[in-house]
Amino acid sequence: MVVLVLVLGASCSSSDDGAGTGSAGPTVVPTTKAAASATVPVAESTSAPTAPTTPTTTTAPTSTTVGARSVTDSTPVVGPAQLGVYRGPGGFNDEQLVSYIDFLGRQPDLVEDYLDVDTWANQQWPDWQSQPWQAYPQYRLVLGGACVFPEGQGSWTEAATGAYEDEWLVLGQNLVAGGQEDAIVRIAHEFNASHFHYGVTPTEVESFTEAWRRCVDTLRSVPGQRFTFDWNPIAGVWDGLPDAAQAYPGDAYVDRIALDVYDGNFYPRGWRPGVDPPPTQQIRDDVWDHIVNGPDGLERWRQFAVEHAKPLSIPEWGLQLWTTGDDGLVWGGGDNPAFIERMHAIIADPAWNVAYHAYWEQPGCGLADAVRAESCVVDPVDSRAVFLDLFST
Repeated sequence: MVVLVLVLGASCSSSDDGAGTGSAGPTVVPTTKAAASATVPVAESTSAPTAPTTPTTTTAPTSTTVGARSVTDSTPVVGPAQLGVYRGPGGFNDEQLVSYIDFLGRQPDLVEDYLDVDTWANQQWPDWQSQPWQAYPQYRLVLGGACVFPEGQGSWTEAATGAYEDEWLVLGQNLVAGGQEDAIVRIAHEFNASHFHYGVTPTEVESFTEAWRRCVDTLRSVPGQRFTFDWNPIAGVWDGLPDAAQAYPGDAYVDRIALDVYDGNFYPRGWRPGVDPPPTQQIRDDVWDHIVNGPDGLERWRQFAVEHAKPLSIPEWGLQLWTTGDDGLVWGGGDNPAFIERMHAIIADPAWNVAYHAYWEQPGCGLADAVRAESCVVDPVDSRAVFLDLFST
């Protein structure tokens, strides 16, 4: 994601109560893996994107399980996508997760977290981050910000020499020791954009891909690990590395092609809620067409995944409902239920072979919370209802 840089610290306040708008009554976070197991319900979409209608992969999965947590991630599998959620920074957030379960009416399969990038110690799944998760082993971890280097303390050139392998080894060891031996690891997620300090430029491609391979080899050397590695650009052409495919490290080092997808960034103008009208539906439709069919759009990456015999994943997706910078403008489509419907159509279509998806639910900035954070000025009333209709029980 571009604006809410949780690896560096949230730009939206998480101090709001974030009360959900869903089912009443207390929610108990399950303590067994079986209680957390679920699949995404498939519903008919009224605004499906143009896409193939037959599966593009036929390889049978080779399955291992950890309780109820499937680990069939290393081979292309056509099947229901698992549902994940990001619910705020700072380790496992029980209160916010409970409110999300209340809102959605079901358990997620996966929960996301991010490594801080301020110190090497915080790049290694430290105790303050690991310990809260250990009480909830039923949730599989999707971990962003992995195998990079602290801001101002490294480079991809150095990483390519193996200079950081000892640091990355500790990360892998800490994940296994903390019960996250099957974590989904997003190495340098959104590497093709410049909004993170580790963003890759065209002159760094060779170093980045070599560093990636060294990281994967290092993490795979940890006894007991069953990590899955997501190669994760942000969809579209970005300023850091306009052709993200240049930075593909090779099939042997990637388990999935992962894409972050937001209804923002490609709008022709920003707007002030309460002052300016939101984008018209025609503008929203044009932006969607660009997201799917434009340069480095979703269709290009679907084809790329097929060519490399990899499933897709969508570790982050959502509406852009917040202001950016000091101008008070929202550079997204606002309350756009058509975006939710269209994303659901892709996620549910076997031709796209999506292994999992995770909606960006930063407290007060997503769909679940009617109480909005200060900079998240759009309340997505219609989109919230559509999301619940398509993704809840």
